[in-house]
Formats: sequence, C-alpha cells, structure tokens
Amino acid sequence: MVKPLASCIPYQSYLRSVNRIVVLILVICSLKASSQVDETLRVADSLYALGDYSKAIQSYEQGELSEKGLINIARAYDALGNKVKSLEYYDILISKYETGSIIQYEYAKLLANTQANEKADSIFKLLIIQHPSNPNYYYQSGLLFEKRQDSIANDLFLQAFKIDTTHLNATYKIARYRLSKRKFKEAKYYINIGLKNNPISSRFINLSALRLYYTKDYHGAIAAYALLLEQQISNVQMHEHLAFSYGKTNQYEKAIEQFTILINQYDDENPSYHYNLGKSFMVLSRFEKGRSHVEIAIALQELPIDAEYMTLATSYNRLGKYGKTMKFLRRALEENPKNEHALYQLAVAADNFYEEKQFAIPFYENYIKSYLKDGRYLELAQSRLSDIEKELHFNKD
Repeated sequence: MVKPLASCIPYQSYLRSVNRIVVLILVICSLKASSQVDETLRVADSLYALGDYSKAIQSYEQGELSEKGLINIARAYDALGNKVKSLEYYDILISKYETGSIIQYEYAKLLANTQANEKADSIFKLLIIQHPSNPNYYYQSGLLFEKRQDSIANDLFLQAFKIDTTHLNATYKIARYRLSKRKFKEAKYYINIGLKNNPISSRFINLSALRLYYTKDYHGAIAAYALLLEQQISNVQMHEHLAFSYGKTNQYEKAIEQFTILINQYDDENPSYHYNLGKSFMVLSRFEKGRSHVEIAIALQELPIDAEYMTLATSYNRLGKYGKTMKFLRRALEENPKNEHALYQLAVAADNFYEEKQFAIPFYENYIKSYLKDGRYLELAQSRLSDIEKELHFNKD
C-alpha cells in the first residue's frame, strides 16, 4: 500500500541535508587545497626573493606552474649559471603566455650569452620596432654585431647614445672605437662625456690615458695612469706606457722603476724591457748596471740587434774606452751593414783610439766611399780626414 506524500517529506529533507554537507566538505577541501597552493607559492616567492634559488625552484615545481612561477624559475636558473635550463623555461613561458617586452628582453640577452645570436638578433629587432625610444635595445643589438666584427655595431651604439647621452656603456663603446681608428679628437669628445657622468670610471680614465699617450702628450698620460694606480689597477700595457712616458719626459728614475716592474712581474725575458732599462741606467751614468741589461737584451734576441750594440758602444765611448767602443760598433755593423751612424762612429772611435792617426784614415775613407752621395756625416768625415792628412803631411816635413 502506497504511503501518503506527507510521509516522504522527512526523507527528502534528509537528502538535502546530506547534499549540503557534501558541498560544504568539498568547499572546505577546495579552500584547504587552495590555501596549501597559496602557501607553497608564498614560500617559493620568499625563497626566490632571498636568493635561495635551488630551493625556490623545488617549491615552484611542487605545484601547477603559473606565469610568475615560470618567470622566476627561468630567472633562478640563470642566476645559478644554468643557461640551458633557464632557456628551457623561457621557451615554455613564451610559448604558453603572451609575454611582455621585459621577458622578451631577458630571453634575448640570454640567447646572446649562449651564442644563439641570430635568434637573439631577431628579438632585439622586434623590440626596437616596438620601442624605438629604448636605448638599451640598440645597445644590446650592437653587442651582437660587435661579436661578428660588423661595423653596424658602432651605428647602433651611436643610436643608443643619441637617445640617452648618459648611457655609459654605449658611450664607452663609441669612444673606444674612435680611439682604435685613431680619431683622437672624436674619441676625446666621448671620453670627456663619460668622465663627466662618472669621474672615477677606470675604463674612461684608461681610454683618456691611451689617447694622451698615442698623441704624445706624455705628461698627460702619466697623470691619467696615476689615477688608475690610485685605484689599485695594474696591467702590462699601463706599466709599458708609463715607462716610456717617463723616459720621454726625462724622468729616468721613474722609468727604471716601471721597467723593473715589467721585468719582475710580467716578462723577465722581454728584450725590449731590458734594453730600455739599460738605456735609462746609462743616461744616469750607471753604466755597469745599464750594460748588464743591454747584454741580456742582446742574448734574448734573435733578430738584428745593431741598436743594442750601438748602445753598448756609446756607454764605453762615454767612459773613454775606445777599444771596446770599436768592438761593439763592429758587432753592430755585422748585424746591420747599412747602419750609417755605426760606420761613422767607428771612424771617430778609431780616431780616438789610435795615437798614430794614419790608422784612422781607412775608417773615414770607408765611410766616405759608402755614403759619398747622401751621407749625413759626409762633411764631418771629409773635414776630419783632410785635417789628419794635413797633420801627417806637416809632421812628415
């Protein structure tokens, strides 16, 4: 027998109560799960912010990766030096989301750092089209062309500078390029802008020192290099330029100091260092020490070394040791028979060495015969030969 409808009401009410409980449980579970996800992301974000990148990556990968999570994982791998994994996550990020210029820029820079230059170049070109007033896009694109040794790089650096004259990286590239092309006036303009924006920039001070040295402003070069020394900067080129600059300005003690640094700290088998150190000692009449370094320079060289023998000859000549002077002049001529100065000085040394002046005559005659048309010392040699012959004639009478 069918029960009246009224008797079913309690049962329907029970079902509704059960449904509400189920829904409530599902909501609670969902909220709990959402809370757990939020907590995981919060922990991952905190670890990333603190620079604990490995743990941050592990935390992000525990849940479903959001756009922000992918960005931070890609950046974290880059910070850890794992360029391959970083690129992998940038690829996922860019394929999954419509990323903005910042992510595209980071991605292109990373591609450039991993030698994927063509792909990086295409992104930078697109960024330049989209944001033509952003100087850094031109600069980064310029770096790619610079790697290929393409002169377009300099046009891009110049465009970056025109947009932002405080862009020191672009300014430096322009100045260095102008300097390498010996466009010293143009280089000076950009160097001065760089120094105006950052007066203690070692790279712009170095460019300034190089320009001064190459334009033979040796006093200015010394002052510029002194600023680098104050910053505890030291390299072989700097000490070479200082050594030669001190020599050109007759500051031989300081030149000796720099050549000694070059020999002791950089290359003790460089014949040029020993030779110039020896010359500096000799200028200060420290002949024995000077000769020892010139002799080392001679021993180290395989190419013609007539200049070194000439220096030794000069040192002995100044001491009045004409026999040794002649010895080293002969060696200089063996190395370079066309050394006119050595041939003439050999005649002068013979003139000083021999008491009987007739023995000096063949030396002067040899020089006159060799350089009869255009000798630099022709008149001097002819005049002295004539004097000797007259003297011998009168003594004979």
